[in-house]
Amino acid sequence: MEDYDFKLQYHPGKANVVDDALSRKSHSMFASLILEDWKNLVTIGDYNLEYRENEKTACISNIVATPSLFQIAQQSQWQDQELRAVWNQLHNGEQLDSWSTNKEGFVLFNGRLAVANDPYLRETILTEAHKSKFAVHPGSTKMYHDLKRQY
Repeated sequence: MEDYDFKLQYHPGKANVVDDALSRKSHSMFASLILEDWKNLVTIGDYNLEYRENEKTACISNIVATPSLFQIAQQSQWQDQELRAVWNQLHNGEQLDSWSTNKEGFVLFNGRLAVANDPYLRETILTEAHKSKFAVHPGSTKMYHDLKRQY
């Protein structure tokens, strides 16, 4: 290149009629940053996290005061006519095969918590088992057996 006498001039942006790699570089970086922010927002949404930001700090948190799953299950048992009838029969001294109650007043079937026929409750239990920050999902078979043991 030393043998040639030439002058290299770069015209960024609109001054250059044909886009080149140097003028597109800032656009692609900006697009990748926006995509990364979007992915982070999706992740925050998946875990029901709340994001707050002020001048000096940013906070991501997930503390929600709600009744425990067992309290919701017990309320559903009281609202379910079949389970309420089973509970009444057991407290009247009748012996029912596979049915019992525990000291907290839950109706049990084969020693496990009887879940009322409530789609919201069932969805809540499965969501808690899948998305809880305290649960590990090693596989559907293990999860099924863990849920079967508890409910």
